Amino acid sequence: MNKIQKSLFAIALAGLGFAQVASAVTINTSFGILSDADGNPLADGSLLEVIASSNLVIGDLDDVLVATWGLDSATSGLPGADENALFFNLGDSGVNGGTLTAGLNLFLRYYATPAASVQVGLYRTDSPEFGSAWVIPASNSDLILIALSTVSYGGSLPDMEAQTSAIPEPTTGVLVGLSLLGLVGFARRSR
Repeated sequence: MNKIQKSLFAIALAGLGFAQVASAVTINTSFGILSDADGNPLADGSLLEVIASSNLVIGDLDDVLVATWGLDSATSGLPGADENALFFNLGDSGVNGGTLTAGLNLFLRYYATPAASVQVGLYRTDSPEFGSAWVIPASNSDLILIALSTVSYGGSLPDMEAQTSAIPEPTTGVLVGLSLLGLVGFARRSR
């Protein structure tokens, strides 16, 4: 390798290192007070997930699980509330595969237990009361805070609006649809 090739190689490596640093993203989260279906604050350890999607539909093939963790009320000092920081690089794979890219819509999905058995709520906003837009930023140059703030947590969202009834998983809807189609087919055939 001659001097010019070595210099170009060194510049290329430095450029790759710089690109990796430039693509680092930190998203600070502030969620509270999250409630179960009965209106009780979620217990510590309840599963929280931040999901990214290119559209506004959760449950289709483009969803990318950005992070998952157990609610820790010690981070906020209030039962059912959690504050956290998510760190990743643009281009990284999400927890479930898929690629984390700038501009993807962010959602909070939460469960009343540590296991993802019964979803309690799904939240997203285009006009946050506090914090930033719920999208993955292009770089770490912007301070990003995604927040869900109920009245009990200093915001104006009604406490019960932050919780929703259980939402069936997408596969449940598919199974119900296929069952209905099977019944229609059976009814037509028996005529």
